Amino acid sequence: MKNMGKILCVLLLITGTTFGQSKAEKRSLKEEKANLEYNGIKELVETGNFVFEAGRTIGTGGQSISLTTNANQIKIQDGEADIFLPYFGIGEGGGGYNHEPGIKFKGTVRNYETAFKDESRKIIIKFDIKNGSETQNFVCTVGRRGNTSVIVRSSGRSTITYDGYLSSAEQVLK
Repeated sequence: MKNMGKILCVLLLITGTTFGQSKAEKRSLKEEKANLEYNGIKELVETGNFVFEAGRTIGTGGQSISLTTNANQIKIQDGEADIFLPYFGIGEGGGGYNHEPGIKFKGTVRNYETAFKDESRKIIIKFDIKNGSETQNFVCTVGRRGNTSVIVRSSGRSTITYDGYLSSAEQVLK
């Protein structure tokens, strides 16, 4: 029985040293995985066809509101946008009769540009929309896994931030 215990200890030591990875190997695998994730999101953004869905919004006062039960999205397809985002903030100026309380837009975006920050694995997407008499500026910061923060600055409302995920339109339809 003592011999069996010694044999088991030796086998465990051999197995541990054979299958164990050094810190450098683990770091290398982690880097490779991060690069694969980033390249997948980068390819998605380069197609110009993607959907952002927010899970949370943060208004000017710093109050965080969950959007899991509120329909919302920014869908970009070939230079066209279909945007529906709830808005929780302060209107600056008169909205007038039938003023939309959320951010709704369907049409062509202006000044669309993307910047790929390969070193930090981040993507910056910027565009503007003209929504009636209101102009809105969108700045989307996309992380390597698709986690995205969207800041909306408006000529008629206070700034608001949405946090969520970027994905392909096909994934959203499933």
